[in-house]
Amino acid sequence: MKKQLQYLLICTILLLGTALLSTTALAQPSPSQLADQVEQANNEYLRNIERVAITVEHDFIGSTTSYYTKDTVDGRAVLLPEDEDDSEIIGHMGFGTAETRRFITGASSITSENLNGRSVYKIFVDDPEVFEEMQMEEGFEQDFEDEEMDVKSATVWMGQDDYLVYKMEYVMENQEGTSFSMNIHMDDYDTFNGMPLAMTTRMEVEGWQDMMPEEDQAEAMAAMEEMMKELEDMPPAQRDMIMEQMGPQMEQYKRMMEGEESTVMTLTITNVLVNP
Repeated sequence: MKKQLQYLLICTILLLGTALLSTTALAQPSPSQLADQVEQANNEYLRNIERVAITVEHDFIGSTTSYYTKDTVDGRAVLLPEDEDDSEIIGHMGFGTAETRRFITGASSITSENLNGRSVYKIFVDDPEVFEEMQMEEGFEQDFEDEEMDVKSATVWMGQDDYLVYKMEYVMENQEGTSFSMNIHMDDYDTFNGMPLAMTTRMEVEGWQDMMPEEDQAEAMAAMEEMMKELEDMPPAQRDMIMEQMGPQMEQYKRMMEGEESTVMTLTITNVLVNP
C-alpha cells in the first residue's frame, strides 16, 4: 500500500508539472501572436473614439493642446496626430500603428517579468532592420538636433492583462562611439470613453552630456549666464514672475549641463476632451 501511494504521488506531481509547463508555454505568445492581441485590444480601446484633444503640461515647454483623429488602416484602428509635429509618445498615442506591429514582430525576445508588482511582457529588439523600417533613428536625430546616431536596442515593458506600455528603454550610440540611454516611464493610467491614457510620462536621458562637444557645452553655459544677466536687469516684478515659472527648470538645466544629474522631463496630461 505504501509503494502504491508513493507511485500515485509521483504520478500526480509529474502530471501537475506537465500541466503547468503547458500553461506557461501557452501563456507566452510569439511575436506575431502578441502583435495580434495588441491590435485587438487597441481596436476595443478606440471603439468609441473618433477624435480627442489632449492638453499636456511640459516641464520646459509649458502647456500645449494636441488633437488626434482615428483612422482605420488594414483593419486596425489608428489614432494619429493631426499635426505631424505633435508627439505620439504622449500617453502612448501609438495605438494600432504599423510601427507598433513591426516593433513587436521584430522582437529578438519576449519574456515575462514583474514590473512594480505588475505582470508584463518584456519585448526586446536589437535588429537594425527593424529600426530602419520604423525610421526610428531619423526621429531621434531630429530630437537631438540632427546628431547622427545608431539605435543599438529598444525594450518595451507591456502589461500582460491590458497590453498597455508601462516602460520603454532605448540605447543609442553616436558616430564617435559614445552611448547613452533614454528611459520612458508611463504612469497613472486613466480611461476616457474606453481609451486608456498614461496621465504622467517621465523621460530620463543618461549620458547625454557625453555626446556634446566641449565647445557646445561651453556655448550653452555661456547662453545660460547671459540669460541670468538679462534677468538681473529686469524690473523686480517681471524677474520674479519669470523665475517663479522657469527658475526650477533653468536650475535643472544648469545642473544637467554640468553633469551633475541626468536629463529628466515630465509630461502631465491635464485635460482630455473626447470627440470634441
